[in-house]
Amino acid sequence: MKIGFWGTPSHAAGVLDVLLNSEFEVKVVYTGPDREMGRGRTVKMSPVKRMALENDLSVFQPDALTKPGVVESLGEAEVDLCVVAAYGQILPRRLLNVPRFGFLNIHPSLLPKYRGASPVASAILREEEITGVSIMAIDQNVDAGPILAQEEVVISALETAETLTNRLFILGASLLVKVLPPWVAGKLELTDQNASMATYTKKFEKKDGKIQWENPAHEIYARLRAFSPWPGVYTYWQGRILKIIEAYVIDYDCHEKPGAVIVLDRDTKTIGVCTGRGVVVLSKVRLEGRRDTDIWSFAQGHPAFVGSILNGATLGRVEA
Repeated sequence: MKIGFWGTPSHAAGVLDVLLNSEFEVKVVYTGPDREMGRGRTVKMSPVKRMALENDLSVFQPDALTKPGVVESLGEAEVDLCVVAAYGQILPRRLLNVPRFGFLNIHPSLLPKYRGASPVASAILREEEITGVSIMAIDQNVDAGPILAQEEVVISALETAETLTNRLFILGASLLVKVLPPWVAGKLELTDQNASMATYTKKFEKKDGKIQWENPAHEIYARLRAFSPWPGVYTYWQGRILKIIEAYVIDYDCHEKPGAVIVLDRDTKTIGVCTGRGVVVLSKVRLEGRRDTDIWSFAQGHPAFVGSILNGATLGRVEA
C-alpha cells in the first residue's frame, strides 16, 4: 500500500519513522514550510522534512493548501491512503477525496474528549490521570470523524506535555500499523463519536504561562508540566520575567503570602515559593535575557531574591 504522510514536528517524525520501517510504502511527504528560528533567524527545515530527505522521499511544503497544484500533486503521487500526524493545517474537503482509502489522523487524546489544538497540554493542565490516542478517519469537521481504534495510557505525575506527546504519537503509530490492513480490507468497524461528550481545547499563548501564586501548588505544577516546552511558565521578579524551568511541590504550611520566596533548608539548598496551598520548590530558573540557572546559584547571585514576593514587592531581604 502506498501512503502519503502529512506531519511537521519531531513527534510526527517519530510516526514517519515507524511507517518507513513497516510493510507499507511511504510515497510522498507533506510538511510545513521552512521557518526562521532563533536569535540569528536561521532558516530551518521541519524534523519531518529532514527525515524525508534522508530517505529520498518527495517533499511538498505548501504554505496554504488552497493554492493551485496541491490537490494535483497528491493525485500524481498515486497514494492509496494518507496519514496525518500534527501537520499544522486544516485539510480542505477536496483533498480528502483524492486517496481511495481517505485520510487517517493520529490524535493524542481519547476522542471525543480534547478535540482541537492542544489535547495533551489540556489533559495535564486539568490533572487527568488517564488519556490516550485515537486513530480516526478525517472528515470535513475538525477531530470529529469516526474512530478506527483507541488505546489508553496512564499519565505519569512527572510527565510533561513534550514527553507525553512523544509517547502518545509513537503509541499511535504502532496502533495505526495494526489497523491499516483491516481498514483497507473493509473489515474494520468504525465507531462514530458522541458529539454530546465532546470537549474542546484552545491554542495556548505566552500569556497563559503566567503563574498565579494564589492558586494551589499542585495546580501551578500542572501548569508547568502542561506548558513544557511551550509556552513555558513564568512570574515577575523586580520587573523582569523569571521563567520557572524545573520545580516540584511539597505539602508545606507556609505562613507568608502567596508568591513569597523562602529558604526551606539551607543544608540541602532548597528554596521554594509559597502558594495558596502548599509550596512550589524551585530547581532551575531563567531570568529574562539570561541562561538557565540552578536556584541556589541564582539566589547567591541575587541576594534580594529570597524574601521577595514574585509578581509583587518584597518582604525584606533575607540572605540565602
